[in-house]
Amino acid sequence: MTFIRRNPFRDVDPKMTMIDVVAAEAADEGHALSENERSWLACERPKELPPDARERLKGIIEKIIERERWSEEARNNPRSFINAIEWAGDQEYPYVVELAEEVFCDNPGPEAGLQSPRTWLKDKAQLIVTALVLVAIMFAIVMVAGFVFHWR
Repeated sequence: MTFIRRNPFRDVDPKMTMIDVVAAEAADEGHALSENERSWLACERPKELPPDARERLKGIIEKIIERERWSEEARNNPRSFINAIEWAGDQEYPYVVELAEEVFCDNPGPEAGLQSPRTWLKDKAQLIVTALVLVAIMFAIVMVAGFVFHWR
């Protein structure tokens, strides 16, 4: 597993990629994004955003995220909407990233660490066994050191 990742959006603006995906989803629903809505998504903290537009945009983003969460193809795509959130919020904090993060906070999915009870139990059992093995190794080290240095 590599901890340093290359930016898959080197030649494309991730913010605009996210906005294009939202615009395509809105067009599929039959309500294309207006220029005002596109500019709201692109800027930080839009001032004149009506509450109904905010809820509409948040709903569209929620549909996109839910679809990508369970799609194997989107999970493997480095330029997916979910992956773009990280890169689009790097230099600035556009409104599209803010809405996407709100959706994640409101409805955490499998990437948030939610596990089934069986997986949770398995992880806890592995943790306990690892702790017991470490204690046994420490005990063995103390016994060997006591034998070598003739401690009583």
